[in-house]
Amino acid sequence: MILFFLGFTFINFLSLVFNAFLFYVIYKQPDKTRQPTIYIYNIIIANSLDSITIFFTFLLPFLLEGNFYSDYRRILGPTLTFLCTFSYEHTFYLTLIMVIHRIHVVKEPLTKLYTNLKILVFCGGFATLSFIFLIIPYFSSCPVNINQRTFNFAVDCANRHPITQLQNDWLILIPVLTFILNICLFLYLAQKRGEALRRRRLNGMMRTSGLSDTQTFSVVSISSTSNVHQLPPLVTRSKSRQSYEHSLLLQSIFTTSFILVYELTGLLMRIFRKDYETVAIETIHMFFIMFSGVFRGNTVNSKTSHR
Repeated sequence: MILFFLGFTFINFLSLVFNAFLFYVIYKQPDKTRQPTIYIYNIIIANSLDSITIFFTFLLPFLLEGNFYSDYRRILGPTLTFLCTFSYEHTFYLTLIMVIHRIHVVKEPLTKLYTNLKILVFCGGFATLSFIFLIIPYFSSCPVNINQRTFNFAVDCANRHPITQLQNDWLILIPVLTFILNICLFLYLAQKRGEALRRRRLNGMMRTSGLSDTQTFSVVSISSTSNVHQLPPLVTRSKSRQSYEHSLLLQSIFTTSFILVYELTGLLMRIFRKDYETVAIETIHMFFIMFSGVFRGNTVNSKTSHR
């Protein structure tokens, strides 16, 4: 058990080091318009807080004896659960903001709605909403309190708080919806890019077929003012803008994919709870920590994997 604790503590520590390094690299970039830095900062902070609470909630208790852990959980459990859940849920709302941002940019390429300040306000607004949804059950007579011994989000009452139950039942719809929107957007952009490439090939063929430059320009030239609006936004915008939007789309897809896998796996664990509990306790320990640490920890690492 000591080796298990040390191994996963080291992995958790590496995650925090990577977050700090990534934050420093993004902060030092002279041109922050090429990357969605506000989203990256938010996910780094949320993931770092999640990693810290995972250590105190799931890893440190491996070293605590039964009676001491009972007191530890009774005193600190609800607060750790609140922080752990808040930091994790924040990435849900971030991915939703990101995909809405991307869709709006595709529809309105010249929009000025998503400045860094406004993105920060949007992220803060959703964080406040999440905070309210979690703080109400926290101060109720039935707060959620993670039980590391049984590996579940337990409550010390017959029924969960209505808000807690609502989130347990329906929060998974956010990553599902976000994932569907990302895939639809990706396919739409692929189609538009294909149309642009076919138009370019047609332009080249007409140039080689003997048409004069004036005729070619007036009919199919990509630089023609009558045709610019027909091209997909990715073809007509600056390289820095394309890089920003490309990063935004990939960041949203990767982050949503990790969250969706995590949530679907958790749903299957709840559905097949009895079968899951028949597995050896050591295997459950290993699976649960990897399940929490790898999928939740990689929501921040995933957004840099395309670079």
